[in-house]
Amino acid sequence: MTPMARFLSENALNKVSTDLSFLTKAVLESNGELDLQIRPDDRLNIYYQGNSLAEIAIRSNDYAIKVHYKFGLSEAIEKLQPNIMSKLNITNQGNYQTVNVPPDLIHPCLQLSVRRRLISKIKEVNNGE
Repeated sequence: MTPMARFLSENALNKVSTDLSFLTKAVLESNGELDLQIRPDDRLNIYYQGNSLAEIAIRSNDYAIKVHYKFGLSEAIEKLQPNIMSKLNITNQGNYQTVNVPPDLIHPCLQLSVRRRLISKIKEVNNGE
């Protein structure tokens, strides 16, 4: 069995250090509630208490944020940032919503208030199942 290669390309690492620095800071300040994991193909997963909050694919011109539909990413963004929803490309793929986000909108799409709404939904789902 070959081990899974978990690293970011130089370009992706640069994008994380500039566009996603707010997120790495949030993980560091979360007292262990949030975790950030590197995945193959320039992707990151954010976990809340072991539950996948979001997968972020770092692409050359944008980001793809993938969240389980039960956690309502598009609803969280629309409620908190209605003016940016028209600028985003949202697709449903199976049990997941994927939102393609340009670099200038990554912070509004994953800001603290959006993350709190997602965490609230994670808690509801976990308590209901």
